[in-house]
Amino acid sequence: MHSADGIPSLYGWLPCCDHIISTILTTIIDKRTRMIEGKKSAPFYEFYHLALELFDTIDQVKALVTYVKQANLQDEIAKTLKQENVTRWNSALRCMISVDEALPELTKILRARGRRLVSKVTKIDHELLKEFIAFLVPFQEAILALEMFEEPTLHRVLYFWQNLLKHCQVVEADITIKEKDGTITTLKKYSPAFIALKPKFVELIREKFIWSDIHVIATLLNPKTKCHIDKFGIDSADIELSQKNLENMMKDHMIGSGIGKGSVRYHKKQKKNNQHVLPSTILKATASSKKRLLPRHTMSKKCNQLHPSKLDDLMFLRSMLMSSTVQIKVPPITES
Repeated sequence: MHSADGIPSLYGWLPCCDHIISTILTTIIDKRTRMIEGKKSAPFYEFYHLALELFDTIDQVKALVTYVKQANLQDEIAKTLKQENVTRWNSALRCMISVDEALPELTKILRARGRRLVSKVTKIDHELLKEFIAFLVPFQEAILALEMFEEPTLHRVLYFWQNLLKHCQVVEADITIKEKDGTITTLKKYSPAFIALKPKFVELIREKFIWSDIHVIATLLNPKTKCHIDKFGIDSADIELSQKNLENMMKDHMIGSGIGKGSVRYHKKQKKNNQHVLPSTILKATASSKKRLLPRHTMSKKCNQLHPSKLDDLMFLRSMLMSSTVQIKVPPITES
């Protein structure tokens, strides 16, 4: 239910970041149609003119998988070829990876069947295919890290926002980087297809992958990310503003010592004693007042009353503070 349906909501809506990343990818690498004079056009790549070789390679990989399935050649191959599923973009990544791994074996099988068939493999630019797979992997890692259902993920948004922007920077010549430990890394220049496409990815990331003040606050509350927030491409002014907003938010709710370690211990104790205990965020109504109150252990000892419109902020703060006692896997932070 949402306020757009005429139902008042106490909670603010935040867009799902892993879905945003999927939208960015499908906008560029998926085919689309267009209505022309009331008729639907044939599927086409919107940015085909920028990377002909890449999109042709994608089509040839899909055609090869279709042929192998229809010709019943799958049993002759050690690894299963994956077909693309239009409902999820990462099925295209699995398809590309499966073909990349099976390509040498497929070449031998099709060559034995005739020169005409082996052309289905030789048309595929293997190096470009590998580059395409390497380009998609960081997007897949970001989506998997942001679509957790039982772990907080708001504090990871800024890291992956910055990480994807850096990943989409264009490298037009080989670059040698010397790390602090003395390790030398060489970044190879990209193919013309990716030199042309990466600015489009950057444009879409900045347009659609929009972070808000609540993401900065979540990053500040998490012990593993708060020390690195200055490396996430966030202006110091935005960080200071979020710190002030967090301070004001906590003052508005009069959060005392009851929301800290004591509340976490109480929560764990209740969970151990009763597996079906109701969440501590459930509101209770008192006999003397019909106003909503929070359980005593989530507030200060005075059991302060809260305005309903502020409850979503408090619930977020409490969940983030509780999560700080749990070890959460966060991707390693690299020096910028």
